Amino acid sequence: MKNIRLILLVLIVAFSMTFVACGGDDEDGAEGEGEGEGEGEGEGEGEGEGEGEGEGEGEGEGEGEGEGEGEGEGEGECEEGFALDNVTGIAIDENGDVLAGVMVNLCIHPVGESALCLNPVWSGDDGSYLVGVPSAKRCLENASMRFIMPEDLTRNSMFCPVPLGDSAEIDLGNAARLVAMPDNDRDELGNEDSVHNVWTEGQNVILSFIPAKVEAFGGDYNPGYEDVRILEWDYESWGWPCFVDENDPPAALVALQPEKNMSEAGAAHISFMNNDALAAGIEVDLFVLGGVSTKDFAGEFVEEASWEALGTAKVSDDGLTVDTQEYDGLPFLTWTGWKTK
Repeated sequence: MKNIRLILLVLIVAFSMTFVACGGDDEDGAEGEGEGEGEGEGEGEGEGEGEGEGEGEGEGEGEGEGEGEGEGEGEGECEEGFALDNVTGIAIDENGDVLAGVMVNLCIHPVGESALCLNPVWSGDDGSYLVGVPSAKRCLENASMRFIMPEDLTRNSMFCPVPLGDSAEIDLGNAARLVAMPDNDRDELGNEDSVHNVWTEGQNVILSFIPAKVEAFGGDYNPGYEDVRILEWDYESWGWPCFVDENDPPAALVALQPEKNMSEAGAAHISFMNNDALAAGIEVDLFVLGGVSTKDFAGEFVEEASWEALGTAKVSDDGLTVDTQEYDGLPFLTWTGWKTK
């Protein structure tokens, strides 16, 4: 009997080890979609609300092709593109304090496939987040990260390009800085087909636009005129955002909220105080940041997290302001700024 019991015990242990090595369900039910390779410990494949098929933390050898959050080794180098297994970081506010409840959305462009955005996760109580990439889609042409508080338009959104190439596990650090936006002064809402102005303190920046020309503006599920806000970015306090080249920064930078497309050219303009004392008539490059679904006036999408020069602005005849051109203006409301040519 002792020998039989010993044999049964050995079989049970062997079966248990085989189950773990094959990437079975972790203790909270996360599932892999394929056979794993290599050895590594990680946080299973679904921690928090991600794109995964389960939640919880699990440790084990091997990896599946799970679609949730998780850490672990990838499946080797990519024949084309750049490998990305996961992205981590921390969300903070204007004071550098951690920010919970930020929606984190990773958008990827796998080699030879269409671009797609993975299911979002949310930053935890400590501000941290982790987004895993399905192993079948880990070889990428490019990737970007979106940070937003969907139910709180009083904080700016942030879009970060993901720097591919150096590592398959990327830490964005505290790039997700969402700052409280001021409740700006504005014209009283009147005829929505006429120009209305929203401005910062001291009228350092003035946004002029026609509310009726803002796509999907107002209604039960859309923000309206009173929700439009302008935030002057204080780079000395907060540093330059992740999408700006700190070696070639703009002379002025503002975040506009909410993100909206304009239905036609010339329907939205922005005016900056000429704090650099540029001569009257000087033209400068106008920059805009690609957002969730932002199009230029030719109908072409501006890629998310892409900081691009789109048109020009000009110093006014009196030399006081730097203004967008009469027939162009802003194609959409996200982030905008200018710098000398």
